Amino acid sequence: MLHFFFDLLYSMVMKALIPNKDTLFFLSKLQKEILKKTRCNPIYPLYCFQNKFPETISSFTILSPVAEDNQLYFPIEINSIQFKIPFGVIKEFSRNVKDILNEYADQFPRRERVFKISDASITSDAWEINNEKWVKIKQDD
Repeated sequence: MLHFFFDLLYSMVMKALIPNKDTLFFLSKLQKEILKKTRCNPIYPLYCFQNKFPETISSFTILSPVAEDNQLYFPIEINSIQFKIPFGVIKEFSRNVKDILNEYADQFPRRERVFKISDASITSDAWEINNEKWVKIKQDD
């Protein structure tokens, strides 16, 4: 019972941006290839967790993977605001990590039109998604 209350004290409620399944498969495939080449540890899930996202989303773009502060991530832009989808932890930084990431630059940017925004409860060892809402960005004519 005490463990339950301990988890309640250390859980965070945030928002999660969840790419659609095709995008998740694409990011997961790249994650697997990059982690194999760099010998980094994976981070799951491939979601973007934030305290809040813009109320109205008119653009969502995934940019080429980046290595920074011992972390690998896919930078994303939502309405020109920068966010991250972390996908790996760098155990030992070397110059070849950035070279490996540059091999994938030609596959980006990816403009996404369909994704989910949801509430997320995060504890030290788990996460839970609630109140998922699909977002579909209208195409410009």
